[in-house]
Amino acid sequence: MIKNDENRAFLNMKRDAIAMLAGKNPADIAQNAGVTYDAESNCFRLPSLGKMYVLTYPDYVFQEEIDQWHYLTLLHYLNLSDGTELSGKLCAFGDMPDGLVRGTNFDRTASAALEKFVAGHSETEIRNIFQKMGGKIISGKADLGVCLSYLPRVPLTVNIWFADEEFPPSARLLVDRSIRHYLTIEDAVAVGDYLLRRLKEA
Repeated sequence: MIKNDENRAFLNMKRDAIAMLAGKNPADIAQNAGVTYDAESNCFRLPSLGKMYVLTYPDYVFQEEIDQWHYLTLLHYLNLSDGTELSGKLCAFGDMPDGLVRGTNFDRTASAALEKFVAGHSETEIRNIFQKMGGKIISGKADLGVCLSYLPRVPLTVNIWFADEEFPPSARLLVDRSIRHYLTIEDAVAVGDYLLRRLKEA
């Protein structure tokens, strides 16, 4: 019963998301979102976590099999994108607009899940897993920093501090401060959840 309720909720939200995109110029959508639109084939091409997804227009159907909540966040991204440049400054989910409660709770959830992931893999395995998802190793204060492109203008940064003799591993998941121009706090949390599920399955 729960599964049916979740599927019904997804279908309703998908319908609403497509309705909000109806009538918008696909070339404008693509430009604002930093994705490609092919007018000959009537398709958007959206790179996400190391994989290219093809989305037909105007029915907004993916040609590949895709997780339903991943599907929904991609639709919301296309609808909300306004072309704002990345700020280059990172923030926690709790620092997003309307993120005080939902975002702060997710920050704790994400850190706990990442710490469990780190504890269960070697550093080499962690690097390989992230690189298979298109992640790029970045320099910073963390022992390991990785930038993943969930979408062209939604980078996700994972900072990891490995365990030592005194402390257990710790980790944080961060977003660019410009994210409010592309996703709501609910979408951002769904994006983070999807990444954590991918890592858990790795």
